[in-house]
Amino acid sequence: VARDDVGLIIAAELDVARSNALSAEYSVTETRLSLANRVVDAHQGLAQFQGRLQAQEKYVQLLEQYDGTIKRR
Repeated sequence: VARDDVGLIIAAELDVARSNALSAEYSVTETRLSLANRVVDAHQGLAQFQGRLQAQEKYVQLLEQYDGTIKRR
């Protein structure tokens, strides 16, 4: 293998290594974003559940008031 060819091979391998490193960085970034979206979705789901729970609690209180009113009559 000629000396110039060795330099080209090394340069090509270096380019491949840099490309692989960049690809790995993008993959890590994509995974971070995916996890962040999951956290946001979970938080949103929790907030919706808490809202439904509060609405149901108010509804139960209202029914208890109606029940008390009906029993007194």
